[in-house]
Order: sequence, then C-alpha cells, then structure tokens
Amino acid sequence: MQLHDEMGPEHADALLQRVSAAMARLGNDGGLVDDADEVARIRIARINPTLVLVERFADRARSRMHGYAAYSTDHGGHDTPFKMDPRELLFVLVEQHYASPPDWRLQLVQNPSAWFTPLLAEIDAALAPTKLH
Repeated sequence: MQLHDEMGPEHADALLQRVSAAMARLGNDGGLVDDADEVARIRIARINPTLVLVERFADRARSRMHGYAAYSTDHGGHDTPFKMDPRELLFVLVEQHYASPPDWRLQLVQNPSAWFTPLLAEIDAALAPTKLH
C-alpha cells in the first residue's frame, strides 16, 4: 500500500503544523493578482531552491478561505522570482469554514509517496536553529 492510500488526518495535521510554523518564521508578505485584476494578500516562504510554500489569507468578501499550498520547482533559487505553476503544485490545505477552531481539508495534487517525507524533513531543516561555529 502506498502512502497516498494511507493518508489520514494525522498527515494533514503534520503538514499544517510544519507549514504554518514555516510561514510564521520564514514567510514574506506579497500580493497575488488574479484574472479579474484583484489583489489577494499572500505570504511566500522559499524553503530551499526547489520548495516554495504559499499562504493565501481568507477574504470573506470574495468567499475565499485561508489556505496553504506547496510547490516543487526545478528552477530558480532563493533570489529568483517564483511563478505559481499548477504543474508544480504538490498539495493544497484549506480551511473548511470561518469558525474557530477551523477544520482543514487536504487536497493532494501529486502522489505524496514522492514528496511527503522529504517535504517535512526540508521544512524541519529550515526551521532548525542555526549553529554558529
């Protein structure tokens, strides 16, 4: 049985904990312009040259829920602009309602057996305190 078949609430919780911590510590504010030329507030955290996390904030006026997404990109580096390419999307984690505490829904875009464990390890490494020599 592959990890995809075994994904449960504990996997969504592990992603939510790591991704929200990474966004709080490593995220930078930004904006996203949609097809209607409306700007949405986002935060972006480049965990490493190939892993980018995006947080999109809730907007009740436009019926948009708070959520996170992860992209695996094979181009660019820490200083290279990032383009949100749907072909590079790994997962989306979205609140289900505006109540507190929220319930989250995990949408898998790519098979997690290829990325789940390495993604958690990369986020943990990025969040680890640096040691000065």
